Amino acid sequence: MCTMSQRSSYKTKEIVGTRQIYRRVQKALQRLNENKETICPVNRNNLANTNIIEHSPLNLLHDRSDENDSSSICSQSSQNCDIQICPPIEIELISENIDEHMESTPPETLCTNPNENDDNLAIKLRSWATVGKVPHSSVTSLLGILHPLHPQLPLCSKTLLKTPVTLNTLPLDTGEYYHFGLTKTLHNLILDGARFDNNTILLSFNIDGLPLYRSTNTQIWPILCLTKSSSSIISPFPIGIFLGDSKPKPLDTYLKNFIEELSLLITNGLNLFDVTYKIKIHSFICDAPARAFIKCIKSHGGYSCCERCMESGDYVNGKVVYKGINATRRTDKSFVLQSDEDHHLGMSPLLKLSVGMVSQFPIDYLHNICLGVMRKLLHTWISGNLKVRLNSQLVTTLSQKLILIKLHIPTEINRKPRSLSDLSRWKGTEFRSFLLYYGPLILANTIDLGAYEHFLLLHVAISIAVSPYLLAIHNSTVVSELLNMFVKHVEQIYGIEYYVYNVHYLSHVSDDIQSYGCLDNYSAFPFENYLGQLKQLVRTPNRPLAQLCRRLHEMSFNNISKPIVNPDIVYKFEHFNGPLPPTSVINDNYRQYKKIHWKDITISVKSHSIADCYCLTKQKTVVQIENILACINRKNTFFIVSEFEEYDSLYHYPINSKQLYIYKMKNLSTNMKIISHIDIQAKCIVIPSFAADYWVSFPLLHSYFL
Repeated sequence: MCTMSQRSSYKTKEIVGTRQIYRRVQKALQRLNENKETICPVNRNNLANTNIIEHSPLNLLHDRSDENDSSSICSQSSQNCDIQICPPIEIELISENIDEHMESTPPETLCTNPNENDDNLAIKLRSWATVGKVPHSSVTSLLGILHPLHPQLPLCSKTLLKTPVTLNTLPLDTGEYYHFGLTKTLHNLILDGARFDNNTILLSFNIDGLPLYRSTNTQIWPILCLTKSSSSIISPFPIGIFLGDSKPKPLDTYLKNFIEELSLLITNGLNLFDVTYKIKIHSFICDAPARAFIKCIKSHGGYSCCERCMESGDYVNGKVVYKGINATRRTDKSFVLQSDEDHHLGMSPLLKLSVGMVSQFPIDYLHNICLGVMRKLLHTWISGNLKVRLNSQLVTTLSQKLILIKLHIPTEINRKPRSLSDLSRWKGTEFRSFLLYYGPLILANTIDLGAYEHFLLLHVAISIAVSPYLLAIHNSTVVSELLNMFVKHVEQIYGIEYYVYNVHYLSHVSDDIQSYGCLDNYSAFPFENYLGQLKQLVRTPNRPLAQLCRRLHEMSFNNISKPIVNPDIVYKFEHFNGPLPPTSVINDNYRQYKKIHWKDITISVKSHSIADCYCLTKQKTVVQIENILACINRKNTFFIVSEFEEYDSLYHYPINSKQLYIYKMKNLSTNMKIISHIDIQAKCIVIPSFAADYWVSFPLLHSYFL
């Protein structure tokens, strides 16, 4: 039995939530009904002289753990009527407090079902924990704090996040493998709203190795998948992950579950909601070592390693070089028959999938061109043969130019330019940006003219090949001619030892463009980005595979990889600063904004961002955005712009830069005009020149609106 002295020592809460008030009211009513025969009469006129009136009504809401509290209180009150505390008084005071609380609470915040609030809170907590990669210990601590106010929440982070307890891994000779499965993920994507053209799901796969730590040989080899036929933005997802001290061996065991499941899907399709989705292989996108590993062929650097032709390499100055570009082409049939025995090391397990072992293994331009050829060129100019090496003063000048243009690089380019002293740490996107945008400007009048024009061959070819818009205008034949010319002139400028594997492969790039379209249709950039995210999921060296798999299961349960459908235009930062056109042109039914997100680009006014305020119009002029106007119903968007008036070419070889809409510009007009958003062709990178009074404009190649 609980005494008054014990009850007065309980710690009470000063503030409780609406749901908790309702719960305590119901509990008090229940006690009242159970003990109504023992309720003592109370003289309300004497309440002012009792101790009860000195306590806040919320103190009476303290949750009781003793089921006989009410009866004990009443038994005491029969002995001392001056301090009697009876259930009717508690209920009345509680009710008055609820009335006051409900009057001050907006109706939309009151929930008739307290569990619904807890469910919503649990969903938000799961999303916060998975997106923010919050440690389980921190989540558990937070749940302990929230549990008294939200008893429906679990006390353990593993329960909240639905962390799997056991993982069935497959042992291999060099490590262990865990299979997530392909069918389940495709089911979830469709349930989450992904739509596929003609009910056909094209799948692109990536297999690559990733070291987890610098001090050990521990590495992971994920099997990743990416859908290619959906209008939604879907990030890559894992089918399986191997962890070990070297490559997964045996290869047959590593790929067994993947091949069996994919074969079944290709044969029977995917059935969901009375709809049968056809499953087709789009491509296997891997770097050269990974392609050689899963195809069981000679790796790069071997004498018969070219996957596209039977050109045999020669050993020159410590390197195997491949000078010819007209050797007999390999085909899917010749690969199956192993016509060139020197090319093969064994039978690939992937032959069971009836996949084109040549045609469906395209050359990825991230590794071949950006991390291959472009990186080799930069290293040659900085630390190569004295014949083409730049002196230290010129290298410093190039670095200073790269740093100066940093403020003018738009948000779509995540990695801003940095000094050439950091060249060994440059990433693939930095080499791509240098090749497509920075190089033609900062290399002009710096390196030898022959080397500069040779670089422009690669720049123009890849600029066309990356953009669907430019590729439709110039076609893959132009790309092929430019790249072949680049390969042929290599020996004259850099020597015969420059005919290495990646340079030779440039002669085969156009073959894949004819089959797959622009280079970004079969790029490894999405997979490489995902691999970086995978590495961040490992928090401690203890059982890294279990950590990876559990984090990925948690993310899958919380729809972290849910398809994203970009809205047409998102408006940001409303303002009232102008400039505005005459009222005869536009009425008052418009609002002004500083920034918009349009599909996959960001456009800002100049006063907000000098790097995001330039666009190429469909009239092929470059404009500077001064203001953004949106109709109140968001159906129309207009730009107040200033237009450049004079245009010249940045270069004339191998083609005029104006054919790629790359300009040298002067004279920004002071007379502003208004244009619609449908008049925009692409977003631009506009960089001031270093020595003259002009600007250089490069269209952002992935931003063309077709």
